[in-house]
Amino acid sequence: MLLANEAQQQWRNGDMWKSFYHETGLFGADDTGLGRKIIQNYQDLYMDHSSEMISPEEVGRSWDESGVTYKEGEMTSLLLDDCQSCYGIRLRDESKLVADHVVLCTGAHTAKLLADSAPQWEELQVNGRVLATGVVAAYVRLTSHQMERFKSMPVYVGAMPDVKGKRKVVSLAKKLHQSYCGTADGLLKIARDESFSHYVHHKASNQTLSMPPVFKNQTIWGQNVPQGLKEECKEVIRKSLGEQSEGLEIEAYRLCWYVIPRPYLPSKVDLLTLSTRDSFTPDQGLIMSPHSHCRNLYFALGGSFHSWKFLHNIGSYVVQMLHRKLEPEKARKWAWNRPSDDGAHGNLTPKRDLTDIFGYSDLILQ
Repeated sequence: MLLANEAQQQWRNGDMWKSFYHETGLFGADDTGLGRKIIQNYQDLYMDHSSEMISPEEVGRSWDESGVTYKEGEMTSLLLDDCQSCYGIRLRDESKLVADHVVLCTGAHTAKLLADSAPQWEELQVNGRVLATGVVAAYVRLTSHQMERFKSMPVYVGAMPDVKGKRKVVSLAKKLHQSYCGTADGLLKIARDESFSHYVHHKASNQTLSMPPVFKNQTIWGQNVPQGLKEECKEVIRKSLGEQSEGLEIEAYRLCWYVIPRPYLPSKVDLLTLSTRDSFTPDQGLIMSPHSHCRNLYFALGGSFHSWKFLHNIGSYVVQMLHRKLEPEKARKWAWNRPSDDGAHGNLTPKRDLTDIFGYSDLILQ
């Protein structure tokens, strides 16, 4: 920390560096005690600092002072005028939020939101540009003995064909209190990287769209996933850890959803047919772009289950996009209409649908 402080002083004051150095401030939301530890380190080393612990209410007030208004609600549709412009959104309680620029960061729900907003406006729809895709995750709660056994284990990704058919991928990710759990309750998290779509007929727009299901509590940790996916998670643990998996019992599951961008196809296509043709491989890139047919509507979505890692810096690119100042190459790669580029993680393109997985019908009947 002393070395970092020394470097920071040179960044601030050195003639060679200070023109490239900008202090924007840092805000962290954390429940592990890390913030207090950082402040204590400053105090123990007698270093000047302006860090402080603040409550969520104080954070909200600081946003208000900066001109930011936080509004929580469930969006149901866009507000669109007769000039093909978006001027806000409608919430579930029928209230409206009006704005000059509307940025959708709606992930796997994007296709349905656009279809609900203007079902007869064909140019507004995703038209195959994005595909809502899911995987199942689960976690095991470890005993103190098991935590000691696994504490030095690295993140493991197993792509062996004997796990579950040819080219099926499983991953085992560590979540112990020694790393980032923050409590004495060690959790070992696993994910089955064999994705699936969930196609539903959208009656108003006469489209077949992939979208997250509406199972009760399906987006939180619990037991509400198809039995077939539970068995696959158990197989991940058994075949990844071998005899070390003895005594490990899965405590909870959940479905995780994201969207994978797809090449823009200017002609009208059947979305269900598109999803099953291997020649249309998603590129797993971002979509950060204005809509090509709706003014004042913008998108920030896409990726390959990894977009969370850009939380720190993605906002600056969204602002650049809004001001039409993105570098030309980024604007091309992230455009709403863009050519087909090879993706880096094509094995996550779904080859199956959630409705075909054993146990799905049991959830529908609940």
